[in-house]
Amino acid sequence: MTKNTQKGILLDVDYFLNEQNEAVIRLYLKTEKGISVFEDKKYHPYFYVLVDDAKKRIDEIKKLEFGQEKARARDVVIEKKESSSEVLKVFFKNTQDLKIARDEIIKNSFVLD
Repeated sequence: MTKNTQKGILLDVDYFLNEQNEAVIRLYLKTEKGISVFEDKKYHPYFYVLVDDAKKRIDEIKKLEFGQEKARARDVVIEKKESSSEVLKVFFKNTQDLKIARDEIIKNSFVLD
């Protein structure tokens, strides 16, 4: 995999939703050539959730539907954090889905923090 690198000063960062309703990060850089705009299409918004049994809750969270659009988690993976035991990293297509899901997920009894 080839990595493109660019040196410059970061001016701004924002995001937009593409045709598939997925978040795309946009970076604005001041480079030697002027102002350049770069897009990161591989980024997916996420949050961490500490649950009582990480392995058991992965499939449970993947099956949940959120809001009127019936949004679902794009992926759920276990991560080991230094400050705690295993946590779940829950990915979404866009920040709107994430916000709705986060508010609903934290209401579950299996969520510790």
